[in-house]
Amino acid sequence: MTLKITSRSAIAALLSTTVMTTAWADDNDAYLEQAGNNNMAYIDQSGDNNDVGFDNGLTGGGNIKGAVRQEQIFSGAGNDLDIFQSGDGNKVGTVQAPGTSASVLQRSQNGPSNTLLVTQSSDDNTVERISQIARIPGTAANTVTITQEVGDDNLIGFVSQDRKGGTGHTATLTQTGADNIILRTRQQNNNSILVATQEGTGNLINEIRQQGSGFNSNDGNHEAYVVQDGDNNGTSDFSAGSFAAGTGAAWSKVEQYGNDNDVDYLAVGNANLFGFYQDGTGNSVGMVTIDGDGNETAGYQEGTDNLIVIAPIVGDDNDIGVIQDGTMNMADIALTNGSSRNAIGVDQFGTNAADVDVDGNDNFADIRQSVNNSGSFGVVLNITGDFNGTGPWVTGSDAESIGLTGGVIIQDGVDNLFDAVIEGDNNLFASDQFGNDNTIDAFVDGNNNQFAVAQMGNMNNAVFSQIGAGNNVGISQ
Repeated sequence: MTLKITSRSAIAALLSTTVMTTAWADDNDAYLEQAGNNNMAYIDQSGDNNDVGFDNGLTGGGNIKGAVRQEQIFSGAGNDLDIFQSGDGNKVGTVQAPGTSASVLQRSQNGPSNTLLVTQSSDDNTVERISQIARIPGTAANTVTITQEVGDDNLIGFVSQDRKGGTGHTATLTQTGADNIILRTRQQNNNSILVATQEGTGNLINEIRQQGSGFNSNDGNHEAYVVQDGDNNGTSDFSAGSFAAGTGAAWSKVEQYGNDNDVDYLAVGNANLFGFYQDGTGNSVGMVTIDGDGNETAGYQEGTDNLIVIAPIVGDDNDIGVIQDGTMNMADIALTNGSSRNAIGVDQFGTNAADVDVDGNDNFADIRQSVNNSGSFGVVLNITGDFNGTGPWVTGSDAESIGLTGGVIIQDGVDNLFDAVIEGDNNLFASDQFGNDNTIDAFVDGNNNQFAVAQMGNMNNAVFSQIGAGNNVGISQ
């Protein structure tokens, strides 16, 4: 069955349109065009292989090819569209609306916001290309809610929210099941919120992007909340040389451009991959929580006064890579609850600070700072556990006469400080401070501990205590 819904209000005639349609059984097709004011539509399809917006094989102007389009023209309420599909192989928006790349288009020409709700239940369902556009500044925001539930192999293709000033957008995307994909979302303006939740295995969030009204705009105050609950989400990349592969960030990622943006990420499960990229001032990867094994997480921040907090990490064999390029950035990373064999890499360029806390066995930290200004601290490392920093050394020792590497930690210039407290067994560490007001203050309590410090120039100071058996230091100033 094919259902065409067209409702158009003339300037002096009908000022609002409401459409409701319900179809049961399989292979139902519907396409919708509303132009006017206070547009509302409710579409309910039950069965398999149903389409809302489809290529009907016709050609011509207007909406004849079968897209889904709501156009608000006059002042008053905006557009409101609810779509419900239950069954397998259902699709929303698989053909472009005229004059746009979107297959479901809601456009407010004269002020009010657009609201879209899509619910699909079962397997192999698709929401193709959604576009919400509000043309007038200072008006209410766009809202989209897409739920694909109790099924596998579902796709959310592209969700775009765009407005000219005013408050931001809200997008809530939820997928439950296996092998689901959120391919791409884009929110353009400021003060936007995106919540993406995937529950199951083998799911992918390819790209979430939040930016200002122009790509280089300083607009911001965006918030992104991402939850992946299950195993093997993010499907695949990273690894190779990891510290989440280098970090060019990417795989399965959030990108935010502008100032005062925030990302929170929760991974519950194993072998999940996720990355963050922020460009601007005062941005925050405010709380990254990883509970599971073999997860890889990457963060890249470019700008000033940015913060990455990755804590707690509960589990084993996780890999964390952080790069911060700019001024007064801070990385705070904590491994807790006896987490083992985790690798942490922090690279900072500028006047930045890092605080790493490790609780567990056989963990490895590699922290490098270039031109850091310590303020309170320029690297603070607190380790409790065994086999940290990994080995070997000894042989001809005084920490193998300071050829370094070990657990690394390199600082290059200006007001450096490295403050360690290491408690545990078989610890190995190194450092390398190159110029300007350097201090290393370490306290180690345990067995088979090694250290190597090399400070090369300008007011260097190293203060040490190693308590236990088999300790050897190094130090070359």
